Amino acid sequence: MRNLISKKERNLIMNSYIIDDHTWLKDLLETRPSLRISEVPEEHRVDFEYVVPYILKQCGDEWKGDESVLHPVEDLGDERRPCGLCGRENRYIYYIQNRLNGKKMNVGGDCVEDYVDIDFLREGNSRGKLLRRAKEIRKRSILNQRFPGIQNRIDTWLNRSGKSNVVLPLSIEEPYLNIGNKLQDLHNAFLRGEDNEMILNEMEDILNEEAGYITRFDEYIQLNKDHKFIATKSIMTWLENRRDRKTMESLKQYGFVTKETISFIWEKGFIERNIDSFNQLFESTIFKIIEVDFDNEGFVIQSDHSRVIMIIRFDKFMSNFGERVLGESTKAAFSDNNIVKLSSIYGSNSPYIFRDELKKKLKTWSVGISMTDEDAELNQVYLYDRRKKDYVQVKLSELIAEAKGIVFGLSNPDRKKFEKYVHEKEGKRYTHNELRDIRSISSQMANTPIR
Repeated sequence: MRNLISKKERNLIMNSYIIDDHTWLKDLLETRPSLRISEVPEEHRVDFEYVVPYILKQCGDEWKGDESVLHPVEDLGDERRPCGLCGRENRYIYYIQNRLNGKKMNVGGDCVEDYVDIDFLREGNSRGKLLRRAKEIRKRSILNQRFPGIQNRIDTWLNRSGKSNVVLPLSIEEPYLNIGNKLQDLHNAFLRGEDNEMILNEMEDILNEEAGYITRFDEYIQLNKDHKFIATKSIMTWLENRRDRKTMESLKQYGFVTKETISFIWEKGFIERNIDSFNQLFESTIFKIIEVDFDNEGFVIQSDHSRVIMIIRFDKFMSNFGERVLGESTKAAFSDNNIVKLSSIYGSNSPYIFRDELKKKLKTWSVGISMTDEDAELNQVYLYDRRKKDYVQVKLSELIAEAKGIVFGLSNPDRKKFEKYVHEKEGKRYTHNELRDIRSISSQMANTPIR
């Protein structure tokens, strides 16, 4: 909304072609160096607020030229001449020329840069196009007298659904946008010259319906904004970043997270709104959520049966158990064994805690493990076969995947299955002395300074 025409803007307008179409403004500016809205008669204030911005843009475009205007035409030496726009005294004089009325105006080096726009000229902004736009601005004056701020109202109409964080379902949004686009089309048709009272009457009918649509919008948002499963703009942005168009389309269709979409959504706000439901799910297991790690995108969980901390990633949790948050069943049972299977150990100390607890569990078994701190850093561990009294090396990550259930006292793997895994593990076998020598050499190499 325009409240002031400055001195510089006043001088630009008074020398431009378009001012002759708006005599009320010309008359006011002829006797003033600048113009405030408080000085404008009531019958012209709507035009001042909503049409003058278009007039000013048109004025600027009328004077735009190529880079040749950047070369000063005159060097006045010790003399100075005021800029035709801002009034500043200048030694170097540049000239800009109006493309519609042919007027020339001397300007200074600062002001001239505002009127060099190569792209504007390349985009086909010809003299004819400028004249057509001048005609459109006259039409805008007619429209704004009948519908003050009409362009702002149309813009607000078309953008209203994007202002709230709540996603409106298509059943509400589509009719509203369709009629808003129709209003825009009627508006544009009038600007193009279809000076028809029927167009104005149809626009008026549409604008009279606006309040009803806004009420429906507001009621839906007020009713559902705190719903745990409401679709939000934050979820839509998150899905867009993941390029998940299919889930986005479904959310737009219904306005809510459903069993068809919940498996694909673990946006931060959604997780936070439903954390109580996630906690309740874990109440049926030996685990509980002790932290939500959004950086690593997962629930950090722990059991009273072990000091080992694990993380189950959001994507694995939601794809296997997400529907349970909605009260639906899932193909995968929400069991301790499945939770352990889908989780990985968490935190820098967990590998060592895992080692110590697994050793205790295996004390009476026919197999064991041997892992130093150095082994852990190298992601390796040695499985021990008590019957053959030999060791075989495996990756620590592989052992954790195989033996997680043991440290939590679960049935998978059972003793027979894990002992078979160790007994039959392929790879070079080492005696106790050989393993001791390997570690001794590794330790010496690690402590030898690099020269």
